[in-house]
Amino acid sequence: MNENSTIKDLESQARNTKRLMDKLNRAAYGMTFDEALRLRPSDPNSNHDHQEKEDPNV
Repeated sequence: MNENSTIKDLESQARNTKRLMDKLNRAAYGMTFDEALRLRPSDPNSNHDHQEKEDPNV
């Protein structure tokens, strides 16, 4: 890509890059980035890996 590239060339390169990244992510993580985003919790502030339990002594 250079400054003389057309918009169509850039769009084509972006599609190709996304396809390759999807392939890499699927091999590494079993899903694409878009699939991971759809599966994320609806509350971005929630932490599903670490749930704090209330201290019964408080």
